[in-house]
Amino acid sequence: MARDLLLAPCTRSLLAAGGALAVLAAVALAPQGARPVEVPALAIEAREPAAPAVHEAASEDEVEQPEEPEPADPLASIREMQPIEDAADFTFVVEIGGETYIRIARDEDIIVEADRDHAQLISEDYVTSALAPLAASALPDELRAWRGRRVLVDGTCAARVVAFAEIGRVSGDPRVASEEDGDRSDARWTVETAFSSGNRMIAGKLDRRCPGSWARAATCL
Repeated sequence: MARDLLLAPCTRSLLAAGGALAVLAAVALAPQGARPVEVPALAIEAREPAAPAVHEAASEDEVEQPEEPEPADPLASIREMQPIEDAADFTFVVEIGGETYIRIARDEDIIVEADRDHAQLISEDYVTSALAPLAASALPDELRAWRGRRVLVDGTCAARVVAFAEIGRVSGDPRVASEEDGDRSDARWTVETAFSSGNRMIAGKLDRRCPGSWARAATCL
């Protein structure tokens, strides 16, 4: 314990001050002619304060830099729209001569033998349509199944397919499709030119008039 007191900084300061006062008192009170008494010096060890630990900063080479994220592609989440090819899910509607027809197939995809000898030619709103009756027996099984099928036109008008027809629709100047030589001023659309130059389709005739632009089978709703 005595050693700890001697090592304490405040104790060392007090001892040093006390020793100095003792020397002065001895000199002042000593009789004249007396020999000075040597006072042993008090050895005081001064300790330097401990320097705080210094952490060397890691060099830039040693610091692991975070990887920059790759820029996001704004088009990555956009998927290509698949075309609707099933007529039962979506199909077009045409109105000809007060009757409503829905397209169940494109004519170029199906080889049929329609009765073009009894075809009708109807011109209205700058569009000429040729309608040739088509027997259900002349259709493949997947198209024949449309007979009696219930459909919704524009999602509101319900009707059923009761007959089939091959339809060719054209518009524009009939002189372009005329095969006659010379003066074509009196050229007119015919059943033959309507089918050869127009857009052809296999259509189902509905049992009621349902004006609209699109339809789908009621079983797909």
